[in-house]
Amino acid sequence: MNIYRENYFEKINKCPWCGSTETKYLYSGQHNENILECLCCSLVYSDKILSKLGLEKYWSNYLSQVQNKDETLVQKREKMYEIEYQFISHFCDLKNKGVLDVGCGNGNFLNWFKHAGAFCYGVEYGSEAGKKASQKYTVWIGELPSIEFNRKFDLIIFRGSLQYCINPKSYLKKAMHLLNKDGYLYITSSPNAQSYCFKLFKEKFTLPVSVTDYYGFNEAIITEYIKSMDGTLVCKHHFYKETPYANIENDILSVAKAIRCHQNNEDIDFKAPAFFDNMLTLVYQKNND
Repeated sequence: MNIYRENYFEKINKCPWCGSTETKYLYSGQHNENILECLCCSLVYSDKILSKLGLEKYWSNYLSQVQNKDETLVQKREKMYEIEYQFISHFCDLKNKGVLDVGCGNGNFLNWFKHAGAFCYGVEYGSEAGKKASQKYTVWIGELPSIEFNRKFDLIIFRGSLQYCINPKSYLKKAMHLLNKDGYLYITSSPNAQSYCFKLFKEKFTLPVSVTDYYGFNEAIITEYIKSMDGTLVCKHHFYKETPYANIENDILSVAKAIRCHQNNEDIDFKAPAFFDNMLTLVYQKNND
């Protein structure tokens, strides 16, 4: 999806996580954004993000124009829903539990939790996707930190959505507030900025940090922040071999080719494959009320 009007963007002058201005330049994106690594907290972020107007434009028809445009990718994503559901279901009995999916899209990931007997809810910024999901579930349209809820939840999910949350700490803080005691926070399908492929491929990474995918997280900074709110890391995992994206022989050959390019100071002109530790999956439990 192309967005070129300058008033669709705004500049970021300090780290959105810790406020530091000490940075390391990594690469530039297609909209002249600089991708920086904070030298204080190690968050990777874009120094240009979507403005309020840009957000509305980008997400208004994201479901049809991006998410559901490629049927092969849709089928692979549906398989990942099953894998990620099976993983989190080992930690908690979902029957009669409240589940909130932040960035729920069309609600298809929630379907798995509904089948397990959970009470399912969603938050979605995009009006098109939110309208679709609201045909099945109670869905709030907007940004999580500004939404008023009349209940708490036993499981809150950020599936492939945390990197899009402009003020990520405020989202995580609100999520922890909304969890019942002993409830779980599930972050999954989030690009890992400390992965080997992220550092090697940079702008050619599977899901690179960019003007629309603002942040590259790592487990350490998320865990430190959740711990400050009396949450405990229960499990960390990197899905790869079990996913529909893996082709281990070809993936290793592709990474080896990229290493040779890097060693010879040649540009890497192809996309990173799925690979070990590319994506984060983190499970936290809330210790207090």
